[in-house]
Amino acid sequence: MTVAQAPKLATSAADQSDGDKTLDARSGTVVDTVAYEGLTPGVEYTLKGELVSSPDGERIGITGEVTFTPAQADGTVEVTFEVPAGYDGRTLVVFERAYDADGVVATHEEDPDDPAQTVTVAQAPKLATSQKKSKNLPKMGDASMTLGSEVLALSGIALLGLYHRIKE
Repeated sequence: MTVAQAPKLATSAADQSDGDKTLDARSGTVVDTVAYEGLTPGVEYTLKGELVSSPDGERIGITGEVTFTPAQADGTVEVTFEVPAGYDGRTLVVFERAYDADGVVATHEEDPDDPAQTVTVAQAPKLATSQKKSKNLPKMGDASMTLGSEVLALSGIALLGLYHRIKE
């Protein structure tokens, strides 16, 4: 007597643009290649995936899904996830569930510690603060200061002096 093997999933997530595990901070697409084993050939399944923030397990609302009918019990299928800007610096893990035509979960893969299911969104570059910018302003007599800007600066000083005289 042959005992049917319980279906299994194994996932491998990557950045669609270059195949690595790091997405651009501005946005990107995660492609999750799902290897399945033990599904029933000729039966329609729907893979529904979700990106979860790691390590806190926060569900962030980014989902993907694909419906397919396997020709063989074992094979692969891809699910894509569009990651918008705003997730820079975060680690995301793909959770997948396979549903049969009746909507029953046939199998799932939800391991928050599996590096194969994990991608990272690059950290966006930090903008210079206004304090740092003010240190780089030219001073009177600097070579970077043009004659026009020196005249403008002197005009401002003269107007300020005139204002104080009128006020007195």
